[in-house]
Amino acid sequence: MSETTTSTGLGALSAEELARRARAGSSDAFGALVDRYAPRVLRYLRQRVRGDHDAEDLRQETFVRVYENLHRYDPSRPFSPWLFTIASRLAVSHLRSERPSAGHEALAFVPSGARPDEIAIKRERDRAVWPLAARVLSDRQHRAIRLRYAEDLPIKQIAERMGLTRTHVKVLLHRARKRLLAAGLGKNPAAND
Repeated sequence: MSETTTSTGLGALSAEELARRARAGSSDAFGALVDRYAPRVLRYLRQRVRGDHDAEDLRQETFVRVYENLHRYDPSRPFSPWLFTIASRLAVSHLRSERPSAGHEALAFVPSGARPDEIAIKRERDRAVWPLAARVLSDRQHRAIRLRYAEDLPIKQIAERMGLTRTHVKVLLHRARKRLLAAGLGKNPAAND
């Protein structure tokens, strides 16, 4: 039987039957599951994490976990919820690991000699910045602003990391700042930049 015929035959099977066969050792059945669900899992993950690269990495990790845990899957239950539970848990873990550490919360540095009340006000404003940025900025703007202010990278390094020109990065940062201001951030966090 040709590979095309085998794939076609497997494609007609339910996901639960494919999972049962994959659990019994059929790599073709597992491949058919991946082919069937990979695009949906990627769309699902893109809605939950920042950046296509992270979503693609998590999709791959999802199928690795599925493969490693097929022995735990109960074929009498629907396959799709089991698969998306794995994807969801990976996305949540990924987002938790991306939270900025206490030393990287600020968008701008506190000038030396600042009064304690100024520092407290600035810290309070900065705590609100990242959730707001995640809601209102595009993926590229969010990534650029995080690299600039959370990781304190110069424009040149941001451009290299993102595969963009320095001018493009400057435009992204400018637009991100404007969006944050329009969304209610208040005073420009990068006025000294």
